[in-house]
Amino acid sequence: MEDEACLSYLQEYRKDVHFDVLLKCWELPYSVRQHGRHCGSNSALVGVLCSDPTFRKTMQACQSKVDLLFQEHDTVRVACGDSHGMYRSVAVATILQGVFKVNGYTTKGPYHLDKYTWKEGGICSNCEHCLPNAHKQKLYEKLASCRRP
Repeated sequence: MEDEACLSYLQEYRKDVHFDVLLKCWELPYSVRQHGRHCGSNSALVGVLCSDPTFRKTMQACQSKVDLLFQEHDTVRVACGDSHGMYRSVAVATILQGVFKVNGYTTKGPYHLDKYTWKEGGICSNCEHCLPNAHKQKLYEKLASCRRP
């Protein structure tokens, strides 16, 4: 599905929120076996993505789009989409928020559109590895320092 079609679908799904940028996360690496009982904000998955060269390119492209949009808008909303709604997309959203904070942006979120369904599947989002922590902060700082090629 093309970016415009995905953003249009999101507009129908969430009429109360307008998204400016779409990041397609389904081609990024992850392992259900390793992260199956935790959402994507878990330190292990955040670490896997932060060290992945493909993800670094995704981050750089997102940063370029956001910088351009901030020239004309006060608020920019980024939607992270995935075929598994609690792993890669949540990890990318968590990392984006962390990196943008390091770069001096004021951020709100991430907001997970399907979080209300996580309890049904016993998905953790509140353990010491899923919540903000020093390990993830160091990863965000490292990624922010090499954000431009």
